Amino acid sequence: MPPSIFRIPSYLAICLVGAIVNAARFSSVILASIMLDAVNGLSPVYVGAVLFPGALAIATLSSRAGAFADRNGPRAPALLGLVLLTLGALGTAAFAGGSPYAAAASLGLFGAGVADAEEPE
Repeated sequence: MPPSIFRIPSYLAICLVGAIVNAARFSSVILASIMLDAVNGLSPVYVGAVLFPGALAIATLSSRAGAFADRNGPRAPALLGLVLLTLGALGTAAFAGGSPYAAAASLGLFGAGVADAEEPE
């Protein structure tokens, strides 16, 4: 791939959004598990149970988001994904140290956002 391709603004934007979404996804797994262990005092089994809704959302919604993007274009699912991802991250931050159920719901929302934001790319 020639480096000149990065001069195309839309290509550069989608690469930057993809990098940010992936950084958020991978860091959320690490930071959320540390938070749930250190702040909430959950055992590793419960930490995995709280992280599970996010992984389940990514696994189940990615193909649907891709099919939707194929039919209607990538802009709507990508924008929806970024909004859901942001709301999930804010919810996880807001419920830090609180209810693990609220954290699980927030991480599920985060996962749905990741599925929508990444698949249209």
